[in-house]
Amino acid sequence: MLTILFTTLVFVSQGCASEPSARLYVDFSGISQEQKEFAVIARPEVRTDLHLTSEQLTKIAAFKHTPIKEIPAITNMAARSEGAAESDRRKIVEEKLRLYDQYLLTSLSNVLTAPQAQRLREIIWQVDGLKSLQKDHLLVSDLGLSDDQVGQVRDVSLFYEPILNPLYRRLGRQMVAGLSADESLKDRTEQVQSLSDAITIIEKERDRDLYAILTVAQREKWRSLVGRPLQIQWPVEVVHE
Repeated sequence: MLTILFTTLVFVSQGCASEPSARLYVDFSGISQEQKEFAVIARPEVRTDLHLTSEQLTKIAAFKHTPIKEIPAITNMAARSEGAAESDRRKIVEEKLRLYDQYLLTSLSNVLTAPQAQRLREIIWQVDGLKSLQKDHLLVSDLGLSDDQVGQVRDVSLFYEPILNPLYRRLGRQMVAGLSADESLKDRTEQVQSLSDAITIIEKERDRDLYAILTVAQREKWRSLVGRPLQIQWPVEVVHE
């Protein structure tokens, strides 16, 4: 069976050279923001930009590879799932994931210096673009969005979700499904690239709609908040299994 695997969060599209070059398109993995920070900091360009020491890198790697069952706060919950009802087990799983995210966030915060943490926040905003406004209350506050603007951001999100979500699901199926009898690897790669390109066009349109919500002063503030542009080359690999 052939499986298409991708080394980033999911299949991604790099913006053209004239755009913020850290921007990650076709990012529909649904991972938490805490896990995304670890994915971003794993990029060599980011590690160099942050001037991470060998000691910091060693600690970050240890945090990331710690089995979830060995994290004390989660280990203490193991007994609770024994014999629990299905609905309770789901709640326990959700709580474990929340605790894991909290563990990642706390661990990373304890390793990075204040300037490094601030720079990582800038890079995350470069990676996500203005779609960060949908969930990042700190960014909404820093930009000084009014209640009306927050409503407009929500409207933009609601408009694009039914357009993008089916495309994300289709792309996800193409990335993991085996090849059919009359399909070559080249055919599948071209299909994935074509669909990714189409999604990227829509996501860029969403970015423009979000940007249009901002005032001139807020746009200047946004450029200031994201800091110095960083080039990140998001990799894509196709491998056989």
